[in-house]
Amino acid sequence: MNCRVCGAINVSGARFCWSCGSELPLVCERCGEGLPQGARFCPACGQPAGPPTSCAGQGPSDPPLSGPERKVITVMFADFAGFTAFVSSTDVEEVHEAMGSIWARLDAIITEHGGSVEKHMGDALMAFFGEKQGQEDSPAQAVRAGLAIQACLQELRAQGKWPDLTLRVGVHTGLVVLGPPPAAGEFRATGDTLNLACRLEQNAPGDGVLISHDTFRAVYGRFDAEAMPPLKVKGVSETLQTYLVRRAKPRAAGPSLSVCKPSYATCWRSGNHTW
Repeated sequence: MNCRVCGAINVSGARFCWSCGSELPLVCERCGEGLPQGARFCPACGQPAGPPTSCAGQGPSDPPLSGPERKVITVMFADFAGFTAFVSSTDVEEVHEAMGSIWARLDAIITEHGGSVEKHMGDALMAFFGEKQGQEDSPAQAVRAGLAIQACLQELRAQGKWPDLTLRVGVHTGLVVLGPPPAAGEFRATGDTLNLACRLEQNAPGDGVLISHDTFRAVYGRFDAEAMPPLKVKGVSETLQTYLVRRAKPRAAGPSLSVCKPSYATCWRSGNHTW
């Protein structure tokens, strides 16, 4: 179990974080849903409160995984810039309350857009879009969720309800191998897609949503996006073409998506090829 305040990995069943002393939320060890105080069974999957009897990570409406599954999904990584300084200057209980409150808001936005929060890691989160059947629009939904998250944080800062912490968001679409929930601190999905989504987040500007070329192709015509200089990341031989998403277009218009080239003064629009 990861502490939401400091990110330390704690043993299953721990009540308080061994690293910072923050109280850990009670969660079902089978499906990961929160458990009310005194619950004898998980309200989400019916698992008795206590050690899991089987290795399963789906909700009651999802078919169980019989084994590893290869699937193309969209992965979102998000991380707060300046979090270390915020923690060092803020009481640990205030940090705990602030992160619990903001994660509840952001998790709800991700869920509303068809995604599922896979893991919180201190001041970062990872979410999947398209792991369930019938979610062909998952890349666009992931980008919309990223923009909605940034809009929510900007509104909270304007109202004085959130500190001056900006969020970096990276989104990549690619192949992963999905399996049941593994041991604490590990990921249910494996593959280079997770690594690339994380690298995109690390290189995204504060308050920005940076997407890969694979995601860009899947959402073409739905967003105004600025092509960024080729990105070189560790462990990848070729440079990556990335795009900074500015806003959603009022109406999807396929060939009229604007792609702003950083080395030119104006934008190229498919169709009239005007620079």
